[in-house]
Amino acid sequence: MTRNIITILLFAALLTQLRCIAGADTNNSTRQQVFGFESHGIDGLHEIWDVMPNGAAKLDLQHPFEGKVAARMERSLESDGDFSTIGFRVPIHKLEGQITVRAAVKADPISGMASLWARQDGAAGRVAYGNLREKSIRSDQNWTLHELIMEIDPAATSVSVGVFFAGTGRVFVDNFELLLNGEEVDVAAVSTLKASDSDSDSDYASGSNVTISTLSSAQTRNLSLFIKIWGFLKYHHPTITGGEIDWDAEFLNSLPTVLSFQSPQERNEWLSAWIDQIGEVNACDPCAAASTDVALHSETAWLSDETELGSTLTARLRHVHTNRPTGSAQHYVKPGPSGQAEFANEAAFSRLEHTDSGFRMLAVARYWIMIQYWFPYRDLIEADWDMVLTQALTDVVESQNEVDFQHAMFRMIASVEDSHAKLNSHLSVLPPIGTCDLPIHLRFVEHAPTVVELQDRMPSMSEFSVGDVIQKIDSKVVSELLDEMRPLYAASNTAAQNRDIAANLTRGPCGPAQITVERDGNTLTLSSQRIAGVAKNALSLPRDLPGDTVQILDGNIGYIKLSSVSREEIAEYATSIRSTDGLVLDLRNYPGDYTPYLIGQWFVETPTQFAMVTLPNFETPGEFVWQDVPPIPPVNSEDRIKVPIAILVDDVTQSSAEFTAMAFRALPNSIVVGSQTAGADGNISRITLPGNLSTTISGIGVFYPNRQPTQKIGIVPDLYVEPSRDGIIDGRDEVLEAALDALADFTGDD
Repeated sequence: MTRNIITILLFAALLTQLRCIAGADTNNSTRQQVFGFESHGIDGLHEIWDVMPNGAAKLDLQHPFEGKVAARMERSLESDGDFSTIGFRVPIHKLEGQITVRAAVKADPISGMASLWARQDGAAGRVAYGNLREKSIRSDQNWTLHELIMEIDPAATSVSVGVFFAGTGRVFVDNFELLLNGEEVDVAAVSTLKASDSDSDSDYASGSNVTISTLSSAQTRNLSLFIKIWGFLKYHHPTITGGEIDWDAEFLNSLPTVLSFQSPQERNEWLSAWIDQIGEVNACDPCAAASTDVALHSETAWLSDETELGSTLTARLRHVHTNRPTGSAQHYVKPGPSGQAEFANEAAFSRLEHTDSGFRMLAVARYWIMIQYWFPYRDLIEADWDMVLTQALTDVVESQNEVDFQHAMFRMIASVEDSHAKLNSHLSVLPPIGTCDLPIHLRFVEHAPTVVELQDRMPSMSEFSVGDVIQKIDSKVVSELLDEMRPLYAASNTAAQNRDIAANLTRGPCGPAQITVERDGNTLTLSSQRIAGVAKNALSLPRDLPGDTVQILDGNIGYIKLSSVSREEIAEYATSIRSTDGLVLDLRNYPGDYTPYLIGQWFVETPTQFAMVTLPNFETPGEFVWQDVPPIPPVNSEDRIKVPIAILVDDVTQSSAEFTAMAFRALPNSIVVGSQTAGADGNISRITLPGNLSTTISGIGVFYPNRQPTQKIGIVPDLYVEPSRDGIIDGRDEVLEAALDALADFTGDD
């Protein structure tokens, strides 16, 4: 991809700076002054620090860890955003090894959590992220030194590091350190990068010069075919897979011609000549290997459709396909750490104008072909994927503004029906739009949005009661709101969609709100206030028990909540539950650590298979092949724990939680209790699209050993239990109650 030569030289200079050993006293002194917050500018913090939201971090002279100054983040329910963060960014271009982040952190006190974090970015956006997870600060804690270590991703060109704080209260930070392979980062490198940061994605960074407000049926048909061929060539033609052509630029260069075709014959002749101009495709030697155990075949029949394409064009396409390059490495895609597609060298074009039709159509084209070739559940998409392409092109071209364009992309992404596939970069434009919310938590109970928790008992909240069913918001009935929201909320199933909609349903402009509810058979209109700083991420609100990770419940039943497990403490968990009469494994959350094997090994008698996966075949794009998942190995027979097990699941059980549930379901004397899970299993693949849009998809297919799917279906409970409205009002955990009854049946208790 074309790059500005000045940018390249800057990165080279900065890389040299970073690799220098910062041993001089002056450098050490400057670093300690800046990273210890002793050195500051007119506005307070030194210029290297990025603070979000603006003004969320300030200097503090009253509570330093060392020296005279620390940084302070302070949050209340009225604070902007879901969290605050302070950090900085440095280049790590072509580095290997480890990142080490250190800082002293203090909480005074807080509700929520604070943690060190590190994010690595490459040409296609984020490539790696880490924080301290269960070791983060979650309550009142004096100055404590924290350390985060992560491997440098080969695709990363920069790393951002810092401290984040989600919740309310005060968090203090001091003595920050960042080491790359043991060498401390030079302050000058950070300052230079921040001052010179640019967005030179390609020669088209200033625009495509293509503007069109409507597409004729012929233009839509020609453009759709061009995108299919452009996408096919992107992953098959050796000139393009080798990175010799900027394929985005080729798309934009070709658009005016594609939009001007007067007949199918003219179109096909031009496409044939265009393929010839790209470069010669030599006969393969060796050729791409054929797969023997295929789960999902590549769709290639259209390459031979002479009625639509003509004999010359079909011959060109078949020749490219037959002689596709061997090996897994391509310029625009490569295998990720777990075998999923990792999209490389995809420019974000973050500064494009919303009126730029060319980039809008490029966003649609990129996303369509990524799903076509690298989504393991392509065959489960209910919509006709070709029709999705034509509709999305119409939608983005006719978009009147930036939000219209983003909504068009939301609709396209939602058609994939994958709970991983959200437009994560622009969730704030999902309806209802607003920066404030009511500090109440909703959940669909008995198919209706119901108040399940009062987040804070402020005077404005006093009118709400747990169990209230929301009927109308600011004079708009809920059914109308749901009709607006559902087409934009991507989800594998209705349970997951309801979960996400419930988290946003009362969002809107700050200030007064009128909410009509049904309570005890009566209709009431409540006056309330939307306020800033209300955090309602659906997956961050687990339904497990408060308190310790391991608990002993009545009846001598062990309980482990997976949201706070740590692999370092697995042996202690085993000791705690060994003498119990049953065990509850609560997965109504996202696991704090990966433990299917570490926990499962205590219960199985023999190596136990619990899943199979499908992985993309990079030699045959669009094809996915079966691969076994390693079985759970048993511990020594004298160490085995022999108790019945109940696994709790619901709609927040997603991805890693679903995979873990599959493993636990395979344990002897186990039963799954709860309701439908999110139906989005498998490691994710990250996608960057023009307009600085970022999304993800499930990148690996996950199936039971008998090859039955989990995607969309989720983990089907053996005992189906959903909370009732009466149970919510009474404060009961009906899923746990049913699990305890089931365990009593196992143990023979009354």
